[in-house]
Amino acid sequence: MKLSVTVCARSQEQEEKWAQDLILCLQGKVDFEISLASLNSKKSNLKPILILDSKMDQIEKFLKKIDRRQHALFLVVDDRSSYPELLVKNQVDDLIFFPFRALEVMSKFRFLEKIQMWNEVSELNSSFSEIIQRLTDDFSLAERLQKANLPKKFESIQGFKIASRYLAGVQPGGNYFDLIQSPEGDYLSWLFTDSSTYGLSAAVLSTLMRVGMKVSGQKMENSREIAEAVGLIYDDLALTLKENDHLSLFYGVFSRHDQRFRFLNLGNSRLFYFSLGQGVKKLESQGGVLSRLSGFTPFPVGEIQFSPLDRMILCSRGVIEGVGGEVKLLKIIDSVKNSNGDELPEGVDTLNEIVYQIKSHLSDQVADKMADQGDLPKSDCTVILIDVDSSVVQLGTKLQKPAAT
Repeated sequence: MKLSVTVCARSQEQEEKWAQDLILCLQGKVDFEISLASLNSKKSNLKPILILDSKMDQIEKFLKKIDRRQHALFLVVDDRSSYPELLVKNQVDDLIFFPFRALEVMSKFRFLEKIQMWNEVSELNSSFSEIIQRLTDDFSLAERLQKANLPKKFESIQGFKIASRYLAGVQPGGNYFDLIQSPEGDYLSWLFTDSSTYGLSAAVLSTLMRVGMKVSGQKMENSREIAEAVGLIYDDLALTLKENDHLSLFYGVFSRHDQRFRFLNLGNSRLFYFSLGQGVKKLESQGGVLSRLSGFTPFPVGEIQFSPLDRMILCSRGVIEGVGGEVKLLKIIDSVKNSNGDELPEGVDTLNEIVYQIKSHLSDQVADKMADQGDLPKSDCTVILIDVDSSVVQLGTKLQKPAAT
């Protein structure tokens, strides 16, 4: 594979110097070609790999004109440089240290292969979305395909028992849920999205592949970092949002250091929290759906300090609609009891009851306007139930209410 590189620096003289250094560094080790940005008047002539001078005038303005889906962006720094704000804001892909070293430069350039892979995945998902829209009469196929985005069985995670249920809906769109544990196991990230269109669902997957690599392994020790992670996701997704696209997004991180779960719930998904002796409570969303017009501004982050045998239930908009509203759903969750009358029933019993009530609500409407939809709900229905194991959480903790919006 031949590597095509454009050097973008504060002056043509600087570009020529770096280009010469790269030639000396890479010659005989990899097949490549190098051009200078100062000699290319059109952005379309820029090569897939861009070497950027951190001291360029108006570099942020320059970066906004670059199609991130077509280029790998590397910022040149030296050992004395502070951590670049451009990398923090996800405006460049990585750093390259000067003076250049062959092994480091070649390893960084492999990032282009990942970008090309993300583009292929995005294109395949878009094509897939068009096919699904043409096959709206085959809803069983749509259900099987959407379920592929939801883990059938979550890996064993110390301290938690996790279960879920999914029903495909009639309307276009899709739900996505995943758990990501940090390499050391001390942070656990929970992510759920509810997209209004198939195209947006495909774009979300592509964005999560790109941005998820940057945030999944990071420590999230305060509310500001949670909001910044959601901001990174929105900034990357904003490039592809269409006028009618709406995204509900839930992102939360549990820290084993202080047993706290910090979360941001934006849009139409609903989070319910059960604590022994307190019953079920609905935790309010912190903001509305994300769209091209809404933009993203930091919202107050909710916080829960887990106690033994606590339970969280996250429901998509389709579940709320499917059972007949939030009040009805709250009653359903609260009504399920163990056979011995214990306050906390088995998670599978609660999930099965919610699915049963969704299908019962549909049956009541068969003779009405939904008769042509059979036994399928209007929107995708996803419910995730997370139980806190008593073995890893200290006693005596209590629920912290989210800040008011």
